[in-house]
Amino acid sequence: MFSTKNVTEGGSNYLTVGVNDDVTIIGLVAVEEAGKSPFVELQLAPTDNKEAVNKFRMYASEKALPYTLTNIKHIATKCVKLAQIDAVEGTSLSDYTAKVNALLANRRFRLLLNGAEYMRQDGTVGVRTELPMGNFAEALSPGAEHEVFEKTKFGEPKIKKLPMTQADLAPNDTDIDWG
Repeated sequence: MFSTKNVTEGGSNYLTVGVNDDVTIIGLVAVEEAGKSPFVELQLAPTDNKEAVNKFRMYASEKALPYTLTNIKHIATKCVKLAQIDAVEGTSLSDYTAKVNALLANRRFRLLLNGAEYMRQDGTVGVRTELPMGNFAEALSPGAEHEVFEKTKFGEPKIKKLPMTQADLAPNDTDIDWG
């Protein structure tokens, strides 16, 4: 028997491209493996489903570190006061990240995510979420450095498209002739 009686409407359990209205910081973890570029893994989840963790890499090579620290500060000032995040210092990437994690874990904010297309193994195109450059976080709770907006001030998310090939542009049997 088929029925929609026990079906609940809803979207993804995970964070999606666009505005995610209530996101919780699950954690920040420094990852340093021999022969690989170090990075900070930012773990975020929808506040109403903390098991649906999305992980974002913020690289910490010499060139990338200033951008990663900017992103950390951008998120932090939507959760705590500027003086609180600026007071955090560490002797290494792992030490610093652990201290930032202690300050920010379980804090909530609003998040804009962009998307990027990628080719799956079966040849279909998927879209993964990405942190945008610049303004992507907004405060949700009083007590943060930045004010709380009832409605988002974000614009539309951006989606990076895969490059098209000549085969993609060639007409096929299902194309409609509008001429």
